[in-house]
Amino acid sequence: MSANQLYHIGHTRIAQLRASERLTRTRNMAWLIAGIFLSRAVHLSRVAGKIPSRADLPSAVRRLSRFLDNPRIRVREWYAPVARDLLDYIGPRKKFA
Repeated sequence: MSANQLYHIGHTRIAQLRASERLTRTRNMAWLIAGIFLSRAVHLSRVAGKIPSRADLPSAVRRLSRFLDNPRIRVREWYAPVARDLLDYIGPRKKFA
């Protein structure tokens, strides 16, 4: 599954769960989740390397770091339901490519 497909699945679910949240935050979280799934890692440099972007790698890492440092973001509350949905969607189909 491509990064864009994972992003759209994640973003749709996050938008449902956090309807009043800022668009930039939901986008960053969706990209973070897609990057984690594709890189199979939690190291920001590996995660950012899987996110399609015009930005260079250090810039993408800084963006994710700033997002995660935001006190208004509760990553576990956002991540858990979306991760479960992605695993349910991807799991029966095939292993991660």
